[in-house]
Amino acid sequence: MTPLDILTYNYQYAQPLRMQSECVLVASMKPELKKVILHLDASCKEKRTLSAIAWYESRGGRALKNSKSTASGAFQYLDSTWKRQCKGDKNSFKDQAECALKDLRKGRLKQL
Repeated sequence: MTPLDILTYNYQYAQPLRMQSECVLVASMKPELKKVILHLDASCKEKRTLSAIAWYESRGGRALKNSKSTASGAFQYLDSTWKRQCKGDKNSFKDQAECALKDLRKGRLKQL
C-alpha cells in the first residue's frame, strides 16, 4: 500500500466513522441550551432536529419571549400548550427540551 492509498483509505473509511459518532448542533446556540440538548436521551437526528427548531423559534435560546402571544422559552411554547402537554417550568431549557423531544416522538413536530 502506498502513502496515497493509506490517505485515501483513511479519508474514505476512518474519517466518516469518526464523524458519525459526533452530534453537531447549531453552532450559535446558548451554551446552556446546547448542553441540555446534547445530554437528552435521544438519537443524534432528534438532537439535531431539536437544535434546529430552537434556533428557528428563539435563535437558540436568545429571544425567549414573543411580545405578540404567550409563547416563551427556547421552543416558544404557548401557555395553553404547555399546560396541556408539558411538565415542569416553562422557562427551563431542560423542561422545554424534554417536552419538545416528547412532541417530536409523538409526531407533533417534524424530523428534519
